[in-house]
Amino acid sequence: MAEPGAGSSVTSCARAAPTPRSLPYGIQRHPDGTLWIALFGTNKLGHLDPATAQLTEITLPDPLTRPRRLAITADGRIWYSDYARGYLGVYDPRAKTFREFKTPNDNSNPYGMGIAPDGRIWFARCATAC
Repeated sequence: MAEPGAGSSVTSCARAAPTPRSLPYGIQRHPDGTLWIALFGTNKLGHLDPATAQLTEITLPDPLTRPRRLAITADGRIWYSDYARGYLGVYDPRAKTFREFKTPNDNSNPYGMGIAPDGRIWFARCATAC
């Protein structure tokens, strides 16, 4: 993937997610160069390989999950905020496993996420629907 700048060009392609109403939202680059996408209108994550333009959907464990934002740790795990249920989740693409954590407040609506330099996960919440 080319970085925009003097003398460089960027190639792009549009790719529709197979699931209707997927609403691609948070996009993050993985250490391996692939892209991960929160498919907010579904209980899925999208995984896009820029080399092949192949988009794969990963179904999250609970059908009511609505991933809003993503953060990727140095070890390649994909963290997501579940806006609808008030959870934070993590997907390990190597092991193909999930783990979810309930936030302390039922109406937390976790929104944005970030990873601190020490590896800790931080998230912002709306407290009520935003």
